[in-house]
Amino acid sequence: MPIGLYIHIPFCETKCSYCDFNTYSGIENLLPKYIEAICTEIKLWGHIISSEKINTIFLGGGTPSYIPPESLGEIFQTINEEMDTTQCTEITIESNPNDLADIKKLEYFREIGINRISIGIQSFNDNHLKKMSRRHSAIEGINAIKNAESAGFTNINIDLMFGLPNQTKSEWLKTLEIIPTLPIQHVSIYCLTVEENTPLFHQINSGIVANPDQDLAAEMYEITSDFMKQHNFRHYEISNWAKNNMLCTHNLTYWKNQQFIGIGPGAHSSLFQYRFSNIESPKRYIQKLKLNENFKKTHIQSENIKEILHSIPTTENFEKQDSKTMISDTLIMGLRLDNGININEIEKKFNIKIEKIFPGKINQLVSQNLILINNNQIKLSEKGKLLGNEVFLNFL
Repeated sequence: MPIGLYIHIPFCETKCSYCDFNTYSGIENLLPKYIEAICTEIKLWGHIISSEKINTIFLGGGTPSYIPPESLGEIFQTINEEMDTTQCTEITIESNPNDLADIKKLEYFREIGINRISIGIQSFNDNHLKKMSRRHSAIEGINAIKNAESAGFTNINIDLMFGLPNQTKSEWLKTLEIIPTLPIQHVSIYCLTVEENTPLFHQINSGIVANPDQDLAAEMYEITSDFMKQHNFRHYEISNWAKNNMLCTHNLTYWKNQQFIGIGPGAHSSLFQYRFSNIESPKRYIQKLKLNENFKKTHIQSENIKEILHSIPTTENFEKQDSKTMISDTLIMGLRLDNGININEIEKKFNIKIEKIFPGKINQLVSQNLILINNNQIKLSEKGKLLGNEVFLNFL
């Protein structure tokens, strides 16, 4: 079974006003012990999945590009020594534009095996970047993309956000218009979600910042879909577009409900029928692995997975999924893709009829023009893409 590998790097120079991820600024003093702990967990999992192959690696955060390159080198050396990466075709690093001014750093990323870079641009509008507490300017974002190409990257993704406070359609279109002028093969475009207890949430509640207009955001999404289609980007997932079929293989692991392991504090994993995650605190994560550096070699199998998971010092929140939960996850994640999902394949895989678990739901969604069915293939309609969350609620 091929396995996707996620490595969490929670360090940030500063934290953005909208961010509620498990990330931290001002904890650089933990870095040496953190890298040691990450490598210890990699070794632990290397023993457990010794006969399995890693097919994708994704360094996320946080800001992996913020930490010293030699720390990344240490992580990759450990991965290559402890895990079978012979069939690994995609290795991604998330980055901030102002960490990519040095082409030598980017070249080093390539030397240690990273072949895909994801750059957190978010906007090409300086005013909106400042409001979101981003540390880079629009020109620094453009230069980061050009530097990545100069360093030899041929698979460059950028992240963008729309539906920002006081953002106009014309401002958003100007950001989109920069995409075709740059060497970008993949774009992840998200509507801003105002998460509770973030600085942005409190700014909106206190009236300092305007509440984003959701109707306007829906119009921006339609503008995005039309624009990206005109410029030959395939809209292969609700929030993702790719040129030349350069889809994100790692994220397809999630969307196809396949198996993956998350390394680092707060990282999530899915193996066999189990979902579980690591403790969130970097300090506790380091302490737990320091106390448990010696572990026996045990190969994971479906019959002994529960015992093994409970023996890993950092894991918690175990959930064994029943058939309904697994089908629910497969439907919800698969419907995010442009090809959708095949009813026959799902029913054969789980040995149960979808109609038995969700009676009447498929026909109801078809009648509402939210999904389309053709040759047992279900996918979202254009209306369904706009109202995706409403569709997904039917399968919970």
